[in-house]
Amino acid sequence: MPSIGLSIGRIHIRAGAAGGFSLTKPVLTLLTDGTDNTPLWGFDLTGPQAGDIIRIEWDDAIPYAAQVDFADYELTTDDLSGDFEFNFGLPQFANGDWSWRAYHIRGATTSPVSNEVSETLTGLDETAPVLSSPVDAADGATAGTGSVSTDEGNGTLYWVVSTSATPPSAAQVKAGQMHTGATAADSGSQAVSGTGVQNITGGFTGLTAETEYFAHYMQEDAEANQSNVASGDGFTTGAASTFSPLDLFASSEKGLWLDPSDLTSMFQLSNGTTAVASDADPVGYILDRTANAHALIQATDANRPLYKTSGGLHWLLFDGTNDSLAKATVNVTNNIGFLTIVVAADLTSEATIRTLLFFSNNASSARAWLSLTTSGFMSIQGRRLDADSSVTLSGGVDRGGAPGIFIAEIDYANSNANVHFSQTQDATSTSFLTDGNTSATDSGTLRLGGRTSSADMTDGKIFQALAIARELTSQEKADLGAYFAAKSGATW
Repeated sequence: MPSIGLSIGRIHIRAGAAGGFSLTKPVLTLLTDGTDNTPLWGFDLTGPQAGDIIRIEWDDAIPYAAQVDFADYELTTDDLSGDFEFNFGLPQFANGDWSWRAYHIRGATTSPVSNEVSETLTGLDETAPVLSSPVDAADGATAGTGSVSTDEGNGTLYWVVSTSATPPSAAQVKAGQMHTGATAADSGSQAVSGTGVQNITGGFTGLTAETEYFAHYMQEDAEANQSNVASGDGFTTGAASTFSPLDLFASSEKGLWLDPSDLTSMFQLSNGTTAVASDADPVGYILDRTANAHALIQATDANRPLYKTSGGLHWLLFDGTNDSLAKATVNVTNNIGFLTIVVAADLTSEATIRTLLFFSNNASSARAWLSLTTSGFMSIQGRRLDADSSVTLSGGVDRGGAPGIFIAEIDYANSNANVHFSQTQDATSTSFLTDGNTSATDSGTLRLGGRTSSADMTDGKIFQALAIARELTSQEKADLGAYFAAKSGATW
């Protein structure tokens, strides 16, 4: 007679000759993988028919004394063609003594019960992980870092950041809750792939400045065993940042900062009169907020961008046709120094060149031109000497259609250039321009929103714009990026 090999959750069957049916003693073999309790057994089955029921029942004792539970499977016509597999839906058996028996049922007729097979199962991990050495620490005003050690290298590590030192239950940590059941200040989970120290990926975020917090950790292993809850000693976040872009100009650096959220810096008319006060007011004059006091103007009424505000954000809206603001002589940078340009903007996604900020040289060509190409790629274009050909460095990702922080850096003396979208570098070059320190000449016209009064115009929103004649430190970039992100809704 053919044999049936059965594993918990799966059965392999081969039909025998037509006729009566009987069951013979299964032969049970325990898997040796050690990760779960999955016994295998086989038994003979003769003449199965569609609609027959195969029943497996079990008891948590040796020998079999009383049925704890059972599972049925109904055979179909397709099952009778040879070896096949189906799902009994059996549970994972805990460690301990188990006995199984089988029946073959047809209608109201049930076969004699098969012989009993039994096994003492030991393959299931029933030991919970143990967490130790919990660590939590502040990382500035709104973030923190954390880690904890484990003796099991599998499963998932869960954590919450609470304002209370009282540990939540394991279930509450998994659910992202404090011990009170309220939602924790921050929570998360990550896979565990090895023993030892587990650093929290990305740290704790979205916290409140000058507030005491405690991190609580719990690990659930691959068999759903939950560890102890390990709690850190607690930490207090730092004071809220008092950074202002004006801090970057503390040494009287050349440059400018344009801030549409400051209504006192904008006027409707190009002579600096009629204050901008309401949503959709035209802007014909915007004053640089640094001590350099550069004023960009638009003398033509129809070519003035609009001041817009919504949801606590403020921006200049450019129509993509003729809106721009400019100053004829700026003297922000020369061609032997360093220039950093940072603009927070949300430009439309379209197949046109969209200018963010344009600096000309004295010959009215680009000294530095930050824009999006027709493909939406970030681009910095320029030249060091007036006689040089213009050089372009472009990224490869469409940056239109969403708010972002657009950053360009040009080192004229060393021919280096970089463009970043927030903290992502889109392109870099160490041979951007012909390097040198001769023929120092200052920049000429500055234009916001267009390369000229009618070419390569911006279509979209500009929230903030800054240019400074030096390289920013990594901390200054982080502070400025976070500041501009808060002003624009962009992600830093």
